[in-house]
Amino acid sequence: MRMTACLFLFLCSIFFSYSQRTDTAVFHLKATLTGIINKTNTANSYLSNNNVRFSILKGPSIFNSVYSWIYGKQLTGITNNDYYAGLDYNYYDSARVLSAWSYVGYDKSYSLKLNGRFQGGVGLGADLLESQYISLNISEGIIFEYNDYYQTADIQQNINQVYRNSLRIKSTIIIKKKIILNTTNFWQQSFSDKEDYILKSNSTLNLKLKKWLSLTVAVAYNKINLTGGETFLLNYGLTFDKIF
Repeated sequence: MRMTACLFLFLCSIFFSYSQRTDTAVFHLKATLTGIINKTNTANSYLSNNNVRFSILKGPSIFNSVYSWIYGKQLTGITNNDYYAGLDYNYYDSARVLSAWSYVGYDKSYSLKLNGRFQGGVGLGADLLESQYISLNISEGIIFEYNDYYQTADIQQNINQVYRNSLRIKSTIIIKKKIILNTTNFWQQSFSDKEDYILKSNSTLNLKLKKWLSLTVAVAYNKINLTGGETFLLNYGLTFDKIF
């Protein structure tokens, strides 16, 4: 946890230092509001999945902040109440192919049996494909994690500190500048326990109505193997996108 706090301060100091540069900054604000409602004569259920991303691009640097909240409820009670907040910093080489990244994040998930989890780490990335129609990025690094799981019969020690390998594959496909498919997949494997791994996948299919507005279908999958927590979400909604 101390390491995560130090990394958070380090990211903030980087952001402050490069914000003082004379390069022109580009700001990108993106908000996705999705959900689903199921109403019958005998039962009601609903789920909302909302996230906001704010990015600053300046010279070879990109600074991202992401916030999300998933909330779901049905007749038997709450099904989801999941929060996430993360910061990451990326520094590209002169050809904008290779990058170094640092990251810090916190999440809490009712559906994944997670009281709280801090993560922080560093790594390298590479843009394997980059064009106006398709992009493919792969990155890998080491993260430190401090987690607090719900205590169950299978989990006696619910508070743990662990180092993980973090592999991310990210892709974008653009069709006629109107249809955009974004996919991000994570595999985070513990170095000390082969049964301790995390899988995350997030995909959005956007149909642009205007330059700043899209219809969105969002799919999210999460699994924490150690707790047995697993979720699959399919939502529909809108995405607001503004560059300034």
